[in-house]
Amino acid sequence: MVMMKLVWIVIWMLSFIHLKVGIAQQLTVLPSKSYLQTSDGKPFIWIGDTAWELFHKLNREEVDHYLTMRQKQGFTVIYAVILAEHEGLTVPNAYGEVPLRGQNPATPNLRYFEHVDYVINKAQSLGLRLAVLPTWGNHVPNARDGKRSYIFTPKNAYQYGNFLSDRYQDKPIIWILGGDRNVDDNQAKYIWDRLAEGLQQRNDDKQLISYHPAGESSSAYWFHKSTWLDFNMYQTGHARRSMPGYQYAEAHRLLDPKKPFLDAEPAYEDIPIKFWEYLSKRPAEELIGSVFDTSGIILDRDYFDAGFFTDKDVRQQAYWGLLSGAMGFSYGNNAVWQFVDAGKKCVIPSLYTWREALTRPGAEQIKHLRFAMENWHFPDLFSDQSLIYGVNRPGTSHIRAATNADMSCVCVYTPVSQVIVLNLPLSADTIYKVSWFDPRNGGIQQEEKILSGGPVEFIPPAALDDCLLILELKK
Repeated sequence: MVMMKLVWIVIWMLSFIHLKVGIAQQLTVLPSKSYLQTSDGKPFIWIGDTAWELFHKLNREEVDHYLTMRQKQGFTVIYAVILAEHEGLTVPNAYGEVPLRGQNPATPNLRYFEHVDYVINKAQSLGLRLAVLPTWGNHVPNARDGKRSYIFTPKNAYQYGNFLSDRYQDKPIIWILGGDRNVDDNQAKYIWDRLAEGLQQRNDDKQLISYHPAGESSSAYWFHKSTWLDFNMYQTGHARRSMPGYQYAEAHRLLDPKKPFLDAEPAYEDIPIKFWEYLSKRPAEELIGSVFDTSGIILDRDYFDAGFFTDKDVRQQAYWGLLSGAMGFSYGNNAVWQFVDAGKKCVIPSLYTWREALTRPGAEQIKHLRFAMENWHFPDLFSDQSLIYGVNRPGTSHIRAATNADMSCVCVYTPVSQVIVLNLPLSADTIYKVSWFDPRNGGIQQEEKILSGGPVEFIPPAALDDCLLILELKK
């Protein structure tokens, strides 16, 4: 028994030493306060995947498969939660360990964190950054979960944050507080503030911090002027198609002080629209065998008669947000965030297992999104809706436009095939290279066009549905 303890001590020491090796470039807020940049001054392309249950549910072989796939698809950030929402305190991880001793954040179980260490190191080896939630929001007092006992207090929140700061101070991590919960009173706000203070103890501003709120809310409501909040997150959520995320972006651009922002949770691919309404109609036990099986795989799609969000919904929110000033984009798939698998319990019924869902169209199209962001220098663009001539209604056909300081590049996204009329303030004949970018497959169709200012019509090629129009000044 003594020998076994010594072995585990040695393993833990080696794991901890390994965590100190290979410090990645830290992220900082761009001087413009609209994007993040690496320490060498390059804009950071934030394309995230919500893998909330990653630490809790997957073994190391599965972790390797998931992270490698996402890296190949062009993702740069992976969201994961240490104290997961669904039985994260009581159901062990793949190695039989729960995260806390006695469900006390002040006494973390180091054996559990060995697996967290592995995931963080594997992500780093692939060039990925982890956006780590120390806890899901349901473990901190909040109105949504009601009057019950919660594990966090101001004291142990600080102690837990201090532990995480010490253990991961040199890792390429972005800390995300919250977790689909709003801040409903001063007690809750104080707990989150103390957790942030603990995380900053050995941070030296090397690791950025934000807050993930509930649907149709923003971190700015409670923390915008908090010194620990480096950028804002809002959540447009899963309630309806064509949620006007651009309106959230427009509001965040006006805040003082100026901070970067993004939608931390737009509609997930394959999730039932307003899923909560369908799951509250009848007890889940009555739906097993008819609507979904014991693993939560959906058998009767028609039961969810409002339908499911698709890859087009994903693209719409991505390009709307980015051309409205968001610093990046967060993707999610209903099967992947909860890692749905045969023989295991899931939370929201799913169309696929997580392995099948890894290659769903929305995920495969991320590489095209990343190409567009890098090729047309999205960090240099700013939203300019004055470029859109005529009526531009909210809803499914809403158009977004952005340009750079000298108008040498203009990007316009339309979610449907329609004539785009631009009001270009040009004083003389100017030659632009006109590109039509298909976000479904990365295809580009190009032509040259002489423009003289004023309203100019652009008609998308017949094969395109939603698409990106790019005008580049020919020098």
